[in-house]
Amino acid sequence: VELDRPNNRAWAKVRLAPPELPSLTTDQQSGRQLEGGWVWQGDKSGVNAMLSSRHYTQGPIDQTSSVASVDLQRRLTGRWAIHGGSGVSIFENAGQAASRINSLTLPVGTSFSGRYAGASLDYQFSRETTGDLGGHLVRVNLNGSAGGFRLSASGERQTQAPTARR
Repeated sequence: VELDRPNNRAWAKVRLAPPELPSLTTDQQSGRQLEGGWVWQGDKSGVNAMLSSRHYTQGPIDQTSSVASVDLQRRLTGRWAIHGGSGVSIFENAGQAASRINSLTLPVGTSFSGRYAGASLDYQFSRETTGDLGGHLVRVNLNGSAGGFRLSASGERQTQAPTARR
């Protein structure tokens, strides 16, 4: 199902494939897939929301993953804008009792867009259930153009980043 209007787009997809259904490709496994989203852009505000959930069962594999996010934007002036939102993800392997991983992200930021130069500053807090401390991410982007040339630079610093464990 899809809705496409000026400044407003929404979609939803559902795929159900029973385990008995033959499949040759690895990206079309048997199970359930749900996807949906909504993008709206007004004169000064915008919304970008997304939801995805997948459950696969094949032999000993029984996994569920779900991701949801929303980002809200607001143009303060012709050149300045701010944004903020939230993201949640869940991964679970039914074959392993302690395999559930939840994560939460909370991004905020601001940007400046001029005719020849621009900059953005973003901060994101993230938390994973398997860790005790929250992570922090700061990202800076700078760009400029003159005489047919374009130059951009970016940098980021992240603390308490989730890592794979043995």
